[in-house]
Amino acid sequence: MLLMTRTESIELTAKIQEIVGVFAPAADLSPETLLKIESAKRQGRLPFWNENPDMKVQSALEGFLRQFLMTTSEIAAAGPAADFYRELYRQTKLFLAKDFTKDAYLRAVRLPEGEIIREGDFRLTMAKYRPGEFFAYNMPSGYQAEQAVATAEPLVVPRLGFTEEGFSFPAVYQDGIPWMSACPSEMNSLREPLEHCRTFVRSKAQRTGKKQKVLVLGLGLAYFPFHIAEEEDVGRLDVVEISRAGIDLYEHRLKPCFPPKQQEKIHIIEGDAFEILSKVQPGDYDYCFADTWESQFDGAKDYLRIKRQEERLKNENLEMGFSYWIEPEIKAYLKETFGD
Repeated sequence: MLLMTRTESIELTAKIQEIVGVFAPAADLSPETLLKIESAKRQGRLPFWNENPDMKVQSALEGFLRQFLMTTSEIAAAGPAADFYRELYRQTKLFLAKDFTKDAYLRAVRLPEGEIIREGDFRLTMAKYRPGEFFAYNMPSGYQAEQAVATAEPLVVPRLGFTEEGFSFPAVYQDGIPWMSACPSEMNSLREPLEHCRTFVRSKAQRTGKKQKVLVLGLGLAYFPFHIAEEEDVGRLDVVEISRAGIDLYEHRLKPCFPPKQQEKIHIIEGDAFEILSKVQPGDYDYCFADTWESQFDGAKDYLRIKRQEERLKNENLEMGFSYWIEPEIKAYLKETFGD
């Protein structure tokens, strides 16, 4: 039997993510359904139990497979995509709403339910995941940096999650199309760059005794600047944004929600990120974070352009740090498209 290829796993992941985004499926956690899952477990008819023995996750995924993928875990376990589904079960998680709502940004940026704030073409509101609704809590697995350059080709599998309570988060729509949100996948995909930046500026500040200056390319909802501005070792953050409406949204609606310390440190520069970065000289900044793309596909070109500037600046100043949103995914896409 032929096994699923990496390319096929990418296609299935895209299909599942589209289903989640379009249909917003919710897990069936009714007592009756959970009893059926318990019965199947006792009879030894519950595949992937070792990968994820959470009864509610088992129930949720069984329902999802039946309704949207027209299969069952038993069929999936016997087919060529068994490894894909095994990893899907392992990666799926039942969260508490507070796992996300405890985030300082989400505590600060809140709107009354149903309120819509208009700024140019943008509409800021509170989006919501219903109780049991599936969402992507992070970028798909299989794109880890060490795997992106390895000879083996790990399967790409979506990371699905849900909560029993549901929760809301700020989101911006442009002409009715989602543009940016502080959703779980956004928060988790920024976790590594945030930690890298924190570690770098703390270490350099300790060595130099100076406050650090950070450059951020791309404003979005200012989630990254908000958290880095919390750092005592950071004295200033310059954020480059080309969209006037995006800047107005921040200045008029988001910034007033930020604590005074963050407001004082964050400064917006209107302009093209690449033009401004090309004029940066060694010593102007201690760290740069780039997030000017929507995905690894449209981001690959921008990523390579910024990497060239990183090489220029690091050749003359070895103490400037860089990080990029979804860099492992971009590197994997470049490798798969153009080779080593």
